[in-house]
Amino acid sequence: MSDTATAAPPAAGSAFDACKQAFFPILAAHGIARVTIGYNGEGDEGQVNDVAAFDEAGDQVDLPAVDCERHQLGFDGTIASDVTDLASALDSFATEALCALYMGWEDNAGSCGELEILTAPRTVTLTHNWRIETFDTTISEL
Repeated sequence: MSDTATAAPPAAGSAFDACKQAFFPILAAHGIARVTIGYNGEGDEGQVNDVAAFDEAGDQVDLPAVDCERHQLGFDGTIASDVTDLASALDSFATEALCALYMGWEDNAGSCGELEILTAPRTVTLTHNWRIETFDTTISEL
């Protein structure tokens, strides 16, 4: 097990900051204290799923159907921006973070984990789990 942090490339950090500046005020204005976004990837497939929002009491609530800016990092290091709904912006943010920090998260045995957004302290934590295939080799002489 490894508890080491992975650093994002500088351009990705700028995209992450722009995303957070867009969604934190919306979450706060709608009384959302916490958002979790689960993901699972394997066999050259990967998907972000299970976007869940919670109020201050810890009760699950619906994400508001409001517009939010989305910022995505291009292969050339530029940041493209558009406006989409909040759920799509959060989904995109999670995908961007995974691709920037854990390239190949969706390949082979893949990985899984959860991104947690806490509104009041304005923090985002990504807990990532690599699936690792190992071999236990035995040689028998007959």
